[in-house]
Amino acid sequence: VNNNSLNRYSGSDKLDNSKRLIYGIRINNDNIILELSQNYEFTDNSNYHIETGHTNNLSDLLGVASYTSDKFSTNYNFRYDFNESFLKSQSVGVNSKTILGAVSLSYIDSRSITNDIIITHLKIK
Repeated sequence: VNNNSLNRYSGSDKLDNSKRLIYGIRINNDNIILELSQNYEFTDNSNYHIETGHTNNLSDLLGVASYTSDKFSTNYNFRYDFNESFLKSQSVGVNSKTILGAVSLSYIDSRSITNDIIITHLKIK
């Protein structure tokens, strides 16, 4: 996630012109990570913030929960839009090492708003 990066664009052809406050909480130990983060844009004409579809200064709430052990790992990620009051995306992944090899399952649920209608896009790997 590039939320904490000085320039949130990938590559070097664009620069992020925003002034923002990034805040969040991270709880972790050897096996578990829980994380929430969000930012507040002070710049009204932030090119990155506008290109991501935000019309006011508050960004989406980003969340991560993961568990990892020697033979098993799982994770859950989400993006919640407070401005529109809906869950934009969420993903779940499970990885396991077995005698026959590695097994990996993932599920992604992504939503967007078009003309005030929430449209769901699903992807299962």
